[in-house]
Amino acid sequence: MDIPAFRVKRGDTVALTEAMRANVQVQQCLGDEHLPQAPWLEVHREQASARVMALPDETSVPFPLQVQLVVEYYAQSV
Repeated sequence: MDIPAFRVKRGDTVALTEAMRANVQVQQCLGDEHLPQAPWLEVHREQASARVMALPDETSVPFPLQVQLVVEYYAQSV
């Protein structure tokens, strides 16, 4: 999938393409055990994929998030 705003559901699995798996920066990130992992994702580094275990909310992200600004941004681009 190459649509940034694509909606996933609980239980969906997302994976990198073969081309992205070959990317040096992606390989470094997949090999970094200290890289923070979202608690709502079940990451499979070997397969370069992740399963959505739960849907995140605004308290699930490790940075300040103003949901209203996100909504307004996407409302303007439609």
